[in-house]
Amino acid sequence: MVELEKPATGVDPVLVRRYGRYFAAGAMAFIVAATAWGCSLGDGSSTHSRTISRSDLSPWPFVVSSGTLRCHAPGAVTFEAGGVEYALNGSAHESYAEPDPIWAADPALGSGLKMSLKPAITAGLALC
Repeated sequence: MVELEKPATGVDPVLVRRYGRYFAAGAMAFIVAATAWGCSLGDGSSTHSRTISRSDLSPWPFVVSSGTLRCHAPGAVTFEAGGVEYALNGSAHESYAEPDPIWAADPALGSGLKMSLKPAITAGLALC
């Protein structure tokens, strides 16, 4: 039997030919499983959501008392109240309404400046 010389990478070409297809199949199965687990719910949607209210976030940045916080792939955070879904971060601004109608003014800052949306955005990203 003629022995093949190992290339500089140290990978045995016989092993690659013999087991390469198993590695490829395993890698593909891992990618499919990771995508399904990380990016969707059991129903196949790519949105994770949770109902939140004033008791869930402090300070509460909205003028409504509760709504549905969502994370749409890839990281677009929205808040739905009164049947309208509002964008909370830059990733959501192209597809959803601006939050101005439900965004509370910050009394400490005055001059009509708004509350920080950071606590809501952080909670929304945690749903992704």
